Amino acid sequence: MSHFFEGVAGILADIIGDPVTYQPASGDPRAVQSIFREGPEDLQDDDGHLVRAVGPRWKVRKSDAPELKRGDTIILADGRVFEVQAVWPGGSPASDAFLHADLFEVPA
Repeated sequence: MSHFFEGVAGILADIIGDPVTYQPASGDPRAVQSIFREGPEDLQDDDGHLVRAVGPRWKVRKSDAPELKRGDTIILADGRVFEVQAVWPGGSPASDAFLHADLFEVPA
Protein backbone atom coordinates (compact mmCIF):
# COMPACT_ATOMS: atom_id res chain seq x y z
CA MET A 1 0.00 0.00 0.00
CA SER A 2 2.83 2.41 0.78
CA HIS A 3 3.96 2.27 -2.85
CA PHE A 4 0.98 4.50 -3.73
CA PHE A 5 2.60 7.30 -1.69
CA GLU A 6 6.18 6.91 -2.97
CA GLY A 7 7.44 10.13 -4.54
CA VAL A 8 4.54 12.33 -3.39
CA ALA A 9 6.59 14.25 -0.80
CA GLY A 10 9.19 15.11 -3.41
CA ILE A 11 6.57 16.32 -5.88
CA LEU A 12 4.89 18.49 -3.24
CA ALA A 13 8.21 19.96 -2.08
CA ASP A 14 9.17 20.74 -5.68
CA ILE A 15 5.82 22.38 -6.51
CA ILE A 16 4.98 24.37 -3.37
CA GLY A 17 8.32 24.38 -1.56
CA ASP A 18 11.46 26.48 -1.61
CA PRO A 19 15.09 25.76 -0.85
CA VAL A 20 16.21 26.45 2.72
CA THR A 21 19.59 25.92 4.34
CA TYR A 22 19.46 23.11 6.88
CA GLN A 23 22.13 23.27 9.59
CA PRO A 24 22.25 20.11 11.71
CA ALA A 25 23.68 20.56 15.22
CA SER A 26 26.61 18.41 14.11
CA GLY A 27 27.46 18.42 10.44
CA ASP A 28 27.71 20.70 7.47
CA PRO A 29 24.89 22.97 6.28
CA ARG A 30 23.13 22.01 3.09
CA ALA A 31 20.34 23.34 0.89
CA VAL A 32 17.16 21.26 0.83
CA GLN A 33 13.93 21.72 -1.10
CA SER A 34 11.19 21.79 1.53
CA ILE A 35 8.04 23.52 2.73
CA PHE A 36 8.07 26.30 5.36
CA ARG A 37 4.80 27.64 6.79
CA GLU A 38 4.00 30.32 9.39
CA GLY A 39 0.20 30.50 9.40
CA PRO A 40 -2.28 28.25 11.20
CA GLU A 41 -2.60 24.75 9.76
CA ASP A 42 -4.55 21.65 10.77
CA LEU A 43 -2.35 18.57 11.18
CA GLN A 44 -3.24 15.01 12.06
CA ASP A 45 -1.70 13.38 15.15
CA ASP A 46 -0.76 9.70 15.43
CA ASP A 47 -4.30 8.84 16.58
CA GLY A 48 -5.96 10.56 13.63
CA HIS A 49 -7.12 13.64 15.57
CA LEU A 50 -6.82 17.08 14.03
CA VAL A 51 -4.47 19.41 15.86
CA ARG A 52 -4.16 23.13 15.05
CA ALA A 53 -0.54 24.22 14.57
CA VAL A 54 -0.13 27.97 14.98
CA GLY A 55 3.65 28.47 15.06
CA PRO A 56 6.15 28.20 12.23
CA ARG A 57 6.58 24.71 10.79
CA TRP A 58 8.92 23.01 8.37
CA LYS A 59 8.14 19.96 6.25
CA VAL A 60 11.15 18.12 4.84
CA ARG A 61 11.57 14.70 3.24
CA LYS A 62 13.00 12.14 5.68
CA SER A 63 15.64 11.28 3.10
CA ASP A 64 16.81 14.93 2.95
CA ALA A 65 17.20 15.33 6.72
CA PRO A 66 17.22 11.89 8.36
CA GLU A 67 19.13 13.21 11.38
CA LEU A 68 16.68 16.09 12.02
CA LYS A 69 16.33 16.79 15.73
CA ARG A 70 15.69 19.46 18.34
CA GLY A 71 18.36 22.18 18.28
CA ASP A 72 19.04 22.02 14.53
CA THR A 73 18.42 25.23 12.58
CA ILE A 74 17.16 26.30 9.18
CA ILE A 75 17.93 29.54 7.39
CA LEU A 76 15.38 30.97 4.95
CA ALA A 77 16.30 32.81 1.76
CA ASP A 78 15.41 36.12 3.48
CA GLY A 79 18.03 35.42 6.19
CA ARG A 80 15.69 34.57 9.05
CA VAL A 81 16.90 31.73 11.27
CA PHE A 82 14.63 29.17 12.96
CA GLU A 83 15.52 26.55 15.56
CA VAL A 84 13.86 23.13 15.60
CA GLN A 85 11.86 22.62 18.81
CA ALA A 86 10.21 19.26 18.03
CA VAL A 87 10.10 16.74 15.18
CA TRP A 88 7.01 14.72 14.23
CA PRO A 89 6.54 11.98 11.63
CA GLY A 90 4.29 12.98 8.76
CA GLY A 91 2.05 9.93 8.96
CA SER A 92 2.68 8.65 5.43
CA PRO A 93 4.03 5.10 5.11
CA ALA A 94 6.18 6.11 2.11
CA SER A 95 9.95 5.94 2.43
CA ASP A 96 10.23 9.56 1.26
CA ALA A 97 7.52 10.87 3.62
CA PHE A 98 7.78 14.26 5.27
CA LEU A 99 9.06 14.97 8.74
CA HIS A 100 7.29 17.91 10.40
CA ALA A 101 9.31 20.25 12.61
CA ASP A 102 7.95 22.84 15.04
CA LEU A 103 10.18 25.91 14.90
CA PHE A 104 11.11 28.94 16.97
CA GLU A 105 12.48 32.06 15.27
CA VAL A 106 15.93 32.96 16.58
CA PRO A 107 16.11 36.71 17.27
CA ALA A 108 18.63 38.55 15.08
